[in-house]
Amino acid sequence: MKIFRMMLLRKMVIMKRILSVLFLISYMKEANGCLRHDACNPQNALCFLRKCIAADLLPMNSCTTNAQCFTRGIGVGNLGRGCKEGRCYHIKMAPGSYGCVTQEQCIGQAICIRRHCVYAEPSGLRCGRCGSCPLGERCIGGLCFQPVRDFGSFTNKRKDMVEMLAETFKTAVYQQFPEYAGTLDSALQRCGLE
Repeated sequence: MKIFRMMLLRKMVIMKRILSVLFLISYMKEANGCLRHDACNPQNALCFLRKCIAADLLPMNSCTTNAQCFTRGIGVGNLGRGCKEGRCYHIKMAPGSYGCVTQEQCIGQAICIRRHCVYAEPSGLRCGRCGSCPLGERCIGGLCFQPVRDFGSFTNKRKDMVEMLAETFKTAVYQQFPEYAGTLDSALQRCGLE
């Protein structure tokens, strides 16, 4: 009986170590983001809070430091600027936003990063309260949102989703009100969704 307890205790210690290693690996994977702007791919992205964020090229001369991309008089606007591969960039702001101090100041699917409301997309994690999302992500409606890194891909996904929703809506309307079929098609064409 004593040998059995010793074997069981040894297995428990080994299992505890394995779980600790697995936890550490998952933590490192979650924390493993960019550390510098040049680690971001695509080229038009800057690294802030270990996340690559979509950015626009600025019409400035070459740079070797982030400070060379700053402009006098815009204050916190400089927080979204950075030097990457010798060129100045500024993180892309979501429409209708003029800056933020808190997440509540960003509308829709945008999150507040470095006092800028930036485009965001769900990261796939659920959240229940502020602070329950990984670094660089924000909780919106029970889901963690992360900054968009590739704006071109993001806009294509959004367009595909709008087209899918329009098709679903159209099908539902046709089933309920077949007499509106022609009217709905022409309305969708005018909106550019057909």
